[in-house]
Amino acid sequence: MKYNLLTALFFSFLLFFYSCDKIEGNKLEPVVVDIDTTEKPIVNPDSGFSTIKKVLVEDYTGHTCGNCPEAAIILHGLLESPIKNNIVPMAIHAGSFALPQNPDFTMDFRTPVGNELDAKFGISAVGNPNGMIDRFGYPNTQHIIYHSDWQSKVESRVSIPPPLFISIKNSFFSVSNKIKCQIKTNIVNTLSGEYKLSVFLIEDSIIADQKDYSLPSPSHVVNYNHMHVLRASFNGTYGDVIASNPTGTASNPVQFKKEYILNYNQAWNKNHLYVVAFVYNSQTYEVIQAEYRKIKT
Repeated sequence: MKYNLLTALFFSFLLFFYSCDKIEGNKLEPVVVDIDTTEKPIVNPDSGFSTIKKVLVEDYTGHTCGNCPEAAIILHGLLESPIKNNIVPMAIHAGSFALPQNPDFTMDFRTPVGNELDAKFGISAVGNPNGMIDRFGYPNTQHIIYHSDWQSKVESRVSIPPPLFISIKNSFFSVSNKIKCQIKTNIVNTLSGEYKLSVFLIEDSIIADQKDYSLPSPSHVVNYNHMHVLRASFNGTYGDVIASNPTGTASNPVQFKKEYILNYNQAWNKNHLYVVAFVYNSQTYEVIQAEYRKIKT
């Protein structure tokens, strides 16, 4: 009887121990709980699947680049134009023009992911203001687009029927200081190659110093409104593989769902944060669909 009792206690202990883990195939992995499940977050509901082509416009910039505000004006114009719903903006501060400088330009908008993207695509090496439209044209220098050509390049992309749709659902946990996003993709066409999902965080309405050569001397603006500033990545510089040679249709799409959690930085303004998500071909880097969604409504 004593042996049976000890045996039962032993197996009860094992059951308790392994209940703290999850088994995926033959691999035992600990469950990491990042968010208190009893905390009630502020939720910005699922955006739904937009069926129009969304074009990713990446503006490579810096606060000591006196010509860069001209590019910001063009991007703002696109967001006020008839094709405003087709635009997903992102401003990447990188390169020498983004370096902090005393005593005026002390803000540091650079990020590790932004620096890596700038090095990969060689934007600031050519000179700013420049950018990319859906990263189309890489690896030739055709992917580096001068700001005066952004509108024509965007207009040439919006007419392309998107082979997949993206929806975003965001949750903000004010107690644990976490941001969670849920990204769904519906692939409605047959695609060849491998496709990755990248998810970034951007912030609007950051008031800080900026050089602007379009102004009469002095060209130093102390209360410049920095928009669409890249703040962080949810899943690294180049994202996660979601599909290889998918064969979806409109009636039977290939569906994927990813969830990511990011620590909230108190230097950010939670009321001005957006999640940017896009899917691209991992070989050509061409973005085939993008979307963005505010953290808090």
